[in-house]
Amino acid sequence: MTWRQRWCGLWCGHDRVLTFVPGRVFLHCTSCQHDTPGLSPASRPPVVRYAGDARRHVVASCRLVLRKSA
Repeated sequence: MTWRQRWCGLWCGHDRVLTFVPGRVFLHCTSCQHDTPGLSPASRPPVVRYAGDARRHVVASCRLVLRKSA
């Protein structure tokens, strides 16, 4: 870390801009050129937290019944 990055972080805060490069997303300071570690979108697969009940996700068909009133 350079003195400029320390000064920027302590004095006025970094001017963070969300930056996209192929295979990486990170924050970049336009004043001192500091980059955060960021993350790689393809680094890990999504985690299934709740399996859920398959019966609750079935689309039920509705039956319409026409009745004649007297």
